[in-house]
Amino acid sequence: MAQRHPGYRQMYASYVRGGYWWTMHVNQRVGAVLAATAVRIGVTPNQLTLLGWLCALATVPLVIWLQQRPLVAGIVAFCGWQLAYSFDCADGQAARALQRTSDFGAHLDLICDYMSHAGVAVTVLVLGHSVLSGAMAGVAGGALTVGLTSLVFYEALAGGVEGTGALRHQGVGVFLRQWADYGIQSAFIAVSITTGNPRIIVGTAIVFAVYNAILVGYRVLHLPSRTGSVSSTAPPRPGK
Repeated sequence: MAQRHPGYRQMYASYVRGGYWWTMHVNQRVGAVLAATAVRIGVTPNQLTLLGWLCALATVPLVIWLQQRPLVAGIVAFCGWQLAYSFDCADGQAARALQRTSDFGAHLDLICDYMSHAGVAVTVLVLGHSVLSGAMAGVAGGALTVGLTSLVFYEALAGGVEGTGALRHQGVGVFLRQWADYGIQSAFIAVSITTGNPRIIVGTAIVFAVYNAILVGYRVLHLPSRTGSVSSTAPPRPGK
């Protein structure tokens, strides 16, 4: 008898670990389609991870090449980064559906996440080079890159604490932490690219970079006490 593979609905209902609003309603849903297809045709979870990274990597030079056509560049950035993140969501769904989770896969996922986030930062720095020119360009560029990529470390530190279940009844905190989401941050940066205005592009990225840095700092300062109070049934790392 042929083995039955989970379809989109079962994949989304049974193998999604959680996430913020944008991730749950956009990337996890697209990811469920990708994961169901991958399981059906024999693509492994680690291959999905690499496909997502390649998609994010390819988006960077394409957007830079199209910078003289900002509307097209922004649309390409939006679609490329969202698809890459959806692959990132799909790898975890497929791994759980196939019962093939591993430490290697988790580390590969984290490395690819970091490089994907760094790709967004590189895109911003290239498109906004006129704003960041001068003696402090290197320092500003480095700080911006660290701020945008720090979201990866916040998600890792927040595992088991910041998931949808834990946030459901925390009022303003829920709204504020909904923005700690690579999907929505990359979407807004892509929209800023459509303006073709370097100040708007860099300004949008700076807002998210500062926001991410504050979140990471808060999490580091509160990690010991919060970790001890988390129950074993708390939801896992958001967005994966």
